[in-house]
Amino acid sequence: MNSLRTIISETGSLKTIICGPPHSGKSVFVLNLLQHLPRQKAYCFRACPDGEGDWSGFSDQVLVEKIRQKGRFDEKFTKFALTSIRNTMKPIFFVDVGGRIDDKNQRIFSECNAFIIVSSELAETAKWREFGEKCGLVCLAELNSVLEGEDEIFDDSTIPLKARVTGLNRGAFPKSKAIACVAKILDNMTQELKDNSSAMIVMDELANNIGVEVKGTRGFNWQGKDLYPAVEAVSYLKTIEDTVTIDGGGAAFVYATLVHAVHPSTVEIRDPKVEKGYVKLPSLKMANGGSKHLNWKVEDRSDYTFMEFSIPDGVFDDTVLPEVIVPEVCHDKGVVVSGRGPIYLSVAIIMAYKNTAWVASFYPQNKEAIIVIRNSSDAPQLGEVIPEIYPLDDVESKQTPLISPEHRWNIVIPANAGAGVTHV
Repeated sequence: MNSLRTIISETGSLKTIICGPPHSGKSVFVLNLLQHLPRQKAYCFRACPDGEGDWSGFSDQVLVEKIRQKGRFDEKFTKFALTSIRNTMKPIFFVDVGGRIDDKNQRIFSECNAFIIVSSELAETAKWREFGEKCGLVCLAELNSVLEGEDEIFDDSTIPLKARVTGLNRGAFPKSKAIACVAKILDNMTQELKDNSSAMIVMDELANNIGVEVKGTRGFNWQGKDLYPAVEAVSYLKTIEDTVTIDGGGAAFVYATLVHAVHPSTVEIRDPKVEKGYVKLPSLKMANGGSKHLNWKVEDRSDYTFMEFSIPDGVFDDTVLPEVIVPEVCHDKGVVVSGRGPIYLSVAIIMAYKNTAWVASFYPQNKEAIIVIRNSSDAPQLGEVIPEIYPLDDVESKQTPLISPEHRWNIVIPANAGAGVTHV
């Protein structure tokens, strides 16, 4: 353990694999574990392209199965995973791997320094323990995952912690003493580490300051009604700073609103997976058809254009972000942007349409879009929700209604809210 503490101190990060056989609840476990740790301190990287993420744990599971897009676990993705792990300086960096003991996972293990086993099969626990230790990692916990019953701590006097964890169903957030115990171990081991953030906008601090509803023990439930207070809180930065850094968890619609609020300042979005630890947002060009780096689907609807992007191989290289070209659209009506990718990619695409009548970010969990930019006097207000928005591959999309006042949120807008912010 002393050697592990030395490694953590030298590297500045506890890089911890979450492993075990398939269908043991690993992704559910790590999402619950994150709820017990400070957001600025802990992050989870999904080293298995199954199309899931934090968003899928908070969403309707039928909808998750419908809209998630699985990628290929090929050499390109493996190299992306290895680079992301090497780059990180997050104090606690979880790596959620697939359920196979193979060469790809051996390479991923070798970039980390510890591992936690979540297994529904006791016989598989020993195999993963042997595999991880052969890769030179320290096992921090062995957790027997069962669907029913109660948590039990078998032995917490030494490392690895041995316990039973229950109820790791998708979309579930059980009150687990086993998960809480694991979190305490991780937090104690990284007490001396700090996230070297130079962010001027820290998402959790902003959310707390403006009174965003708390979600669980770790996050915030950002809603459309929170956007005006957020704009008021940060828009002064564009008058005093040439560069603004944003750090922390949050949906694309929140990030896009903040980026537009500090425009024309240059914005850097923190990402612990990239080499520099942040991505500087470029101004993307626009042309018919869009660029080769992304796949595009465009549908012209009654009073807005629905724009959906996807990443061809499931892995996006941040260094090609300035080369992305977005499809041309009609500027006289709104644009709804949809797509799954890194926050910096989604926000850069949204900002490319900042000169249209209005821009909304699609929120697939609720089948709605939230207004993040408005330029037209008759456009929906910032933060208003357009309900019943359907993806392009959904047959119900043909029934997408027009935006009408009765569908809008009843938002009380301060007289000076967003002053000087909606300009482009």
